[in-house]
Amino acid sequence: MKGALDTGNGRPQAATQVGEAFFIPITATIANADRPAEHIHYAFLESMGEWFEGRDSTTGLFDPYPPEVELLLRTYYKPISVVFIAPRMPQSARAARGETQQSLIKAMQTYDNSRKDKSKDNLLFLYSKWDEHSPPGQGENVFATAPASILGRTIEREWSGAWGAFTGISDTPNRFVMPYSAGRIENNMIVDAGPHQPTFDRFNRVLWNWLYANAVPEADGKRPVLLPDAAPASPVQLGVFQRLANWFLPSL
Repeated sequence: MKGALDTGNGRPQAATQVGEAFFIPITATIANADRPAEHIHYAFLESMGEWFEGRDSTTGLFDPYPPEVELLLRTYYKPISVVFIAPRMPQSARAARGETQQSLIKAMQTYDNSRKDKSKDNLLFLYSKWDEHSPPGQGENVFATAPASILGRTIEREWSGAWGAFTGISDTPNRFVMPYSAGRIENNMIVDAGPHQPTFDRFNRVLWNWLYANAVPEADGKRPVLLPDAAPASPVQLGVFQRLANWFLPSL
């Protein structure tokens, strides 16, 4: 409870230092005036980030995932949602970005090799810290509109290896990509973004739309939408990328 209150008040949470994987259960209650309340149960896997880092410095090989994580991927028979997060990183952090890219590739390859039936899973390539790439209020308001062409060139320049691994995952038709900004961060605190706060809020609403659509059966062959004001755009190709299944765009 304290962690939830701290997050709501803008205070960041400490890194997870528990030596085993665990789930964070969340029940989302959707209240509608014209029908009974809908309860959707989520279970978010939490663990130490160090488990998902790249290669062993002595062998050059990827370290294996914890057995419980691999077991979950191999044996859980219902669809799962997997988010691969590629953060905005400055050019000066080239070494750190290389290590992060290796970790992303490892995660994608491990998922691909361990998960037997991926046909109904939903995968998301999330380019986070979009506001650092395109600061709010500057230029042609790229922060709010997030043009596919700009996002495509950015991923090609910064995360080409991870993107190649993502598009190379086999037997997975449900691939999505979106830019994302959780909120305005100053001095390691979440602060109000003034006139740009609605755009930050929209990124979070689009992400919840994605999670909701993954958990609820399709109606007439279409993914359901929880928040109409943050509905996804139509699927498009990402220009420089030719192997994209779907596109999730929080355009304003």
